[in-house]
Amino acid sequence: MGDASEYNKRLKYLESQYGDGWKTKHQEITDFILPSRGYYQQTPASQGRETSSQIIDPEATRAVMIFAAGMMGGMTNPSRPWIRVRMQDQDLSKYGPVKAWLDRVEKILYFAYSQSNFYQCIYTDYIELIGFCTSCLLQEAGKNTLLNFSNKTAGTYYIQANSEGLVDTTYVITPMIAKNMIERFGDRCRQDIRTAAEKNPYQFFNVCHAVQPNDERKIGLIDGVNKMFQSVYFEPGQNDNILLKSGFEENPYHVSRYDTAASDVYGTGASFENLPNVKQLQEMQATEYIVIHKNAEPPVLVPSGMINDFDDLPGGITPWDGSTAKPERVYTVDSDISKMELKIEKLQTKITEGFFNDIFRMATSRPGVQPVNTAQIAQENEEKLILLGPLINRTIYEKLDPIVSRSLGILFRGGFLPPAPPEIQGQQLDTEYISLLAQAQKRIGSASLREFGAYVIELAMVKQ
Repeated sequence: MGDASEYNKRLKYLESQYGDGWKTKHQEITDFILPSRGYYQQTPASQGRETSSQIIDPEATRAVMIFAAGMMGGMTNPSRPWIRVRMQDQDLSKYGPVKAWLDRVEKILYFAYSQSNFYQCIYTDYIELIGFCTSCLLQEAGKNTLLNFSNKTAGTYYIQANSEGLVDTTYVITPMIAKNMIERFGDRCRQDIRTAAEKNPYQFFNVCHAVQPNDERKIGLIDGVNKMFQSVYFEPGQNDNILLKSGFEENPYHVSRYDTAASDVYGTGASFENLPNVKQLQEMQATEYIVIHKNAEPPVLVPSGMINDFDDLPGGITPWDGSTAKPERVYTVDSDISKMELKIEKLQTKITEGFFNDIFRMATSRPGVQPVNTAQIAQENEEKLILLGPLINRTIYEKLDPIVSRSLGILFRGGFLPPAPPEIQGQQLDTEYISLLAQAQKRIGSASLREFGAYVIELAMVKQ
């Protein structure tokens, strides 16, 4: 079903761009911060996977989780409103029939998110965004729910941005078993896959899903291959066969970056900046454990005649007749590790503050001052919220806006939205983000920031 050589050629280019430093950096994040995330093997995945975690002190891992939980609660909290659907023409939004329609659409949107896996996946997406500084979330129409989402982890996808700096091309490598490939792609699968489906149906093969702007689109045609975005499934390295070709009206892959430098496509951010401290923390913890172990079980000099009789277990008895020297320590290790522990504590504080944990832990870090004054928290954290501003704005622009836009498109095409009033025909829908973080960012120093302070206290009390 068509020649896949052009897609394989682009895949190789995107792989080379990712491998030029980004893969190494993401592998370090996996090794030192997020050991259960990131996949960098070129062979199809098997059950389970090897990890090479170098984590002794998991402080950075916890810090990322707290940061992600703060973003979740502050941006897309499932227990409170975080988005408002409106018209670009504000006067029109206030008109009775239009207002009623917008309210209905908004309720359907919230329902679609609540009964899907959106909130689970957006939390995971925040973890990927904070950890790897780039995240990828796939949104599709659900089979048993209105919407369905799935996360892609670092190393399994490659991206490219357009001239405006927005990611519009995503190539995702997905391992599939032969049985599922036959069910999905039928006789378009190669003969060896069909053979494997009969003899070893659970054998894995890699499949690449490429989504990119459809330059071949013919205006006026509404079939699958003439939509805004081209969707192509093919096997990496196999040029003679396209498994499936179709399209999407909106880009189904929502890719966001923490921050970008110059013309970089992949993001940089807090985890990259914290990585040196995280590595140093692991080294110091390892050294501290060595000191403790050497004090508890010091190396000793034993006379050769006692080597077989020497019992170094707790409560052990070693016979000695006094004719030979007693066993003694090779050297003495300074048992005072207080200075080392102080340095470790300072490193842990640097790491947690680097992931903005101090904002969400503020309410529990003041012994004897409970409850904390919300206005005081707001005032003291204004500078930190300003530092969070670029991430909040970018998350809205690159992640939440595309998610909501595609969700509305899927719901509209599925017939789940009510008929629009004639007054809004040809008018553009707009979205306003009313989450705590979004509102606090809009009005630093105002009541919304104090409300965010209240949220910090509420979050801290839940964690107690």
